[in-house]
Amino acid sequence: MNTSGLSTDQNGDRDTNNNDSVILEEEINPNYIPSEQEVIDYAGWLGMDLDEDKALFWIAREGLKAPLPENWKPCKCKDTEEIYYFNFETSGFQVVDMTSLFLCYLTSVIG
Repeated sequence: MNTSGLSTDQNGDRDTNNNDSVILEEEINPNYIPSEQEVIDYAGWLGMDLDEDKALFWIAREGLKAPLPENWKPCKCKDTEEIYYFNFETSGFQVVDMTSLFLCYLTSVIG
């Protein structure tokens, strides 16, 4: 029984039952170094004050390099191209943004 709410479409791609999303595979490049602009953009997206919080930009830099937690996969809406994250371990459909996932990761690293 498929409890994830996902199925395989005719092309062999895993997809939601209503065919509006595609499951992506996370590709980790161990040599990836985010550009300063990527760090600034992500820091702003995380809600940091770009003038006051420069000492915290390391959090944004690490967030750009952090892998997804186990059992999470990136998914993309076909119509909007929006990326969201799905937990394949749970029986229900859970969508969270990257900020929430990164905060979980950061908590596990820092303790």
